[in-house]
Amino acid sequence: MPGVVVGLIVSAGSLISSPQAAASALLGAALAGAALAVGPIIMMTVEDSSPPAVMAVALIGYVVVVGAVGGIYLVVAPQGWVRGGYAGWAVLATLIAWLGGQIRATSRLRLLAFGHASRADAPVEERLDSADAGSPESPRRARH
Repeated sequence: MPGVVVGLIVSAGSLISSPQAAASALLGAALAGAALAVGPIIMMTVEDSSPPAVMAVALIGYVVVVGAVGGIYLVVAPQGWVRGGYAGWAVLATLIAWLGGQIRATSRLRLLAFGHASRADAPVEERLDSADAGSPESPRRARH
């Protein structure tokens, strides 16, 4: 969300220069926003797959997105209304704002990299009952 807001602000600020500059900045912000939206969509789609499959799909998705963004810009760049500098600054501002939003979200969400719940959040009986600490290689202990 911060990337979208900053992209729109840069586009509005570019309107001071010319309508073509604002349209170019909007193009850059849209390309960056669309490219950044693909990653989370891909990860939500393949989240239950094996790690090698997730990595392969993410890599293919990344290559396709970079190629698509480059291809779109190559098609649009020769148009008379496109100002490359404004589009580039909008892309950069959108990326920096998106990265800042990711850093802020990461520090606030505290998502676990592995597992589904904290051992400290489990009831005392479950913490005492499972000596394997959730390891899939360890056999489950029978409840008493």
